[in-house]
Amino acid sequence: MQAATGIRPAPDAPLVVVVDDDDMTQHLMRDLLPLEGYRVVTWGSGAGAADFIARERPALVILDVRMEHPRAGIEVLHTLRRNPDTAHIAVLVASACMPYLEPSERDEIAALRGEMLSKPFWLPDLLEKIEVMLSA
Repeated sequence: MQAATGIRPAPDAPLVVVVDDDDMTQHLMRDLLPLEGYRVVTWGSGAGAADFIARERPALVILDVRMEHPRAGIEVLHTLRRNPDTAHIAVLVASACMPYLEPSERDEIAALRGEMLSKPFWLPDLLEKIEVMLSA
């Protein structure tokens, strides 16, 4: 886990947890999101992510799908939705594998109330999606 560096959002700013095994994505989110007023922490794999999220209690999770195995992110999303303490947390599934997911996997993510965004994404699209999700 690493916290954002440099810009320090307000202590009560919305917390975003980024679960992604890609160091570049983690770095980008730690640099970009604080500039937009969000606090950010990262986690590098699906293993242990649901427990970490339950402890951190973020307003939003940005979740990769394929990490240590092809369904790691979907399994994290299932675990979050089964736990009453995390079932309400907004989850944005942002993954480079979106175009390659089976229709059943896309349906599964949608049924679990996960919003989807394909990587690479345009940063204004990401920020708009986050804003919409947090205002719902």
